[in-house]
Amino acid sequence: MTDQEEVICGYTEEVSTTRFVYISIGGIIALLGCVFNLLLLYLFTFRQLANSPPQLYPAILAFLDTLLCFFFLMIFVVDVNMIYNKSEYLFLLFHRYIIITFITAKLVQFLIPYLLMLGTLERYTWIDNKHNKMAILQPKYRPFTLGGLLLGAILLRVPSAMALTITEFRKCPDFFRTLAVDVEEWAQVNLLELF
Repeated sequence: MTDQEEVICGYTEEVSTTRFVYISIGGIIALLGCVFNLLLLYLFTFRQLANSPPQLYPAILAFLDTLLCFFFLMIFVVDVNMIYNKSEYLFLLFHRYIIITFITAKLVQFLIPYLLMLGTLERYTWIDNKHNKMAILQPKYRPFTLGGLLLGAILLRVPSAMALTITEFRKCPDFFRTLAVDVEEWAQVNLLELF
């Protein structure tokens, strides 16, 4: 290697003790969120009372909230711990699952507001007790409503999912900068410049 060649390393942030403590506290809260959302999922799924409103959308919402808490652990807590504690094992593990985890987390974030709306509409029609309920809220159409929502969310997320990759920087002397999440070359092209 000559003096003129520049060593290219992946970008990583330094983790201060304060950030490590804050993210670790957030991790404990996220772990509790997983436990309590699983409890809610159990209650909404198996403890239905005769006079209670439908529980399908709240049950799915509890499941999505559980996933969101779990993804916080996988994305932020592992990231901060691998850098702060200089764990090579966590570094390699993190870069094996981060893209699919990140994409799935974004999908969950996208779905949650729509499930809140569906749950609210479902409760409204239950309280209103009208016989001409919206088709998407009738029990026989719920699988189609959920399937359509999931399919639409996936289709909207596919382009960003395909644009992410893990780039390897073999010549970097710092082990914790040898891998980085990056954007594919085709996705870096500004579409406005093409036209």
